[in-house]
Amino acid sequence: MLAAAIATWRFLVAVASGSRLAWSAYAAIAVVSVYIHASCALVLVAQAATLLFGRRPTRRAVATVIAVFGLAVPAVVAVLAAHRHVIDPLVQPSLGDLGRAAHDASGRNVVVLALALYGAAVLAREAAAGDDVSTLALLAAWAGLPLAALMALSIARPSLDERYLAVSTPALCLLAGSGLVRLPGRELLAGVAVAAVALSTVRLVQLDHHETESWSAAVSYANSSKEAGERIVVAPARWLSAFSYYAGPDRGSLGPGGPVSFVVVRALDEEDALAAARHAVHAPAYALRGERRFGRHLWVQEWDRTGLPASP
Repeated sequence: MLAAAIATWRFLVAVASGSRLAWSAYAAIAVVSVYIHASCALVLVAQAATLLFGRRPTRRAVATVIAVFGLAVPAVVAVLAAHRHVIDPLVQPSLGDLGRAAHDASGRNVVVLALALYGAAVLAREAAAGDDVSTLALLAAWAGLPLAALMALSIARPSLDERYLAVSTPALCLLAGSGLVRLPGRELLAGVAVAAVALSTVRLVQLDHHETESWSAAVSYANSSKEAGERIVVAPARWLSAFSYYAGPDRGSLGPGGPVSFVVVRALDEEDALAAARHAVHAPAYALRGERRFGRHLWVQEWDRTGLPASP
């Protein structure tokens, strides 16, 4: 989020000044942001879209944006190809999933989300009158493009994951701020602001008291339990990086092996954990013997080879 916000700030500075130094600084920060997290590429698209709605862009602006996209492509390709295991097939997104994703992107603050929608509506009305079209284009594209891109991707494979919408959070907050200052009456403005801050405080307290999973304990237990020739499988695959952080590189596997496989599985509930583990070990080739829990969403399961053919 910070990288996306800084890149957008430097973009606006470059558009306003038009200097070579400003555009060079934007290009460097924008490219770095994509290499920090590939989802920032969606913010670059939103920035480029802004050039279509403002005054005619200069050659320097167009050349810089093209160069930034060219330099950012390898990071996006690396995620989609070399590191595609970090993007799991998820449940087919529904309207409820879309609502929950937008709610999560707003910090699970319905007041902020409502203010953002109101701010977008006010900016759209002002843009229809010819005022500040570029601001609406930037914020609307920045807030909506990541969700639209994930939905388009889900046509090929279900991939709606709220983590990739985090880059939209700064835009939602800016839209919410725009909506807040346009509320009629100081009393209403103050009341809504207090409600937004109060709800954010509640969410932070809930997050602080949320029962976390103990990855270090789970990794230690799995490593101490397995014998030579047995594997530790991580499911779903995108949690392999979390496992490797505590176990070291090349310690986890995406497929079973040996007479016993230990599955470190991270899921929302027991049903999802069992389904993810069965898929990882190709049940009925392996059967569940037992499991141990390490927090609300983390399990280590022991699966024995059965001799039955693996599921396709």
